[in-house]
Amino acid sequence: VSDPHKMHPAVFAQRLASIDHLSKGRVTLTLGVGESMNLDAYGIKWNKPFTRLRESMQVMQKLWAADGPVDYKGEFFEMKDAFLQVKPYKRNRIPMYIATHTPKGLRLTGELGDGWLPIDLNPKLYAEYLGVIKESAKEAGRKMSEIDPGLWVFTSVGKNQDEAYKTLEPFKYVLVMQDQLQKAGYDVKIPEEYHGLNYFNVIPQDEAGRQKFRQIGQFFPREAIMDFTITGSKQDCIKKIEKYVSKGVRHFVLFYRFSPDSEKALKTYAKDIIPYFKG
Repeated sequence: VSDPHKMHPAVFAQRLASIDHLSKGRVTLTLGVGESMNLDAYGIKWNKPFTRLRESMQVMQKLWAADGPVDYKGEFFEMKDAFLQVKPYKRNRIPMYIATHTPKGLRLTGELGDGWLPIDLNPKLYAEYLGVIKESAKEAGRKMSEIDPGLWVFTSVGKNQDEAYKTLEPFKYVLVMQDQLQKAGYDVKIPEEYHGLNYFNVIPQDEAGRQKFRQIGQFFPREAIMDFTITGSKQDCIKKIEKYVSKGVRHFVLFYRFSPDSEKALKTYAKDIIPYFKG
């Protein structure tokens, strides 16, 4: 996952195309609007992030698809007779996923994205936000078959839900964002001093801020954590994945390291859960 702030999209497009050749066409790119923790320390400005994101995508897509020099004029980026020395491997574009759950980001996904890869969503919100993408895609004259809906989600696999949840509990502060918790209908009372705090705006060098961020997890109920993650026995995980699939998820990016035994969890997915869905 990258952002549109650190690098000119033409340079990024060239580098991605080079890696695409090395990997024989296996590269995919996920873009977000960027976070304070990755920008502030380096003096990189975070302004008009969605305008930058849109222009970055347009520049890269144009360069990859062009047979000759191209021009582009935007608010942040401009090109005149520009071209790439290396194109993507045996294709005219590298798939671009957008990591977002904001209204602007969802609409941009429907308009320009090849895929959607949000984080920390329960099935209810996933279906709701996917609906916005579908509407935007229709307005842009696109079919949903052109867009791959994915999900980056935490999972903990154990003997049962209690064991699997126990190792998740110390990390509740990263498992769900407070605004999404409230949008999902959970009546959670969070003190004002914690409002708006999440891992997108916590600065790594700010120890006091990081400590406060860790504390916010105490206000998140177990019910919500279970709702926003894939947690429990292999049977529990299969049922939860089926629920997500019914809401439109086509593929998953799984963070499994909070499981009681992460190596065993990975093997459970490889030997039992994934084969179940392959039939």
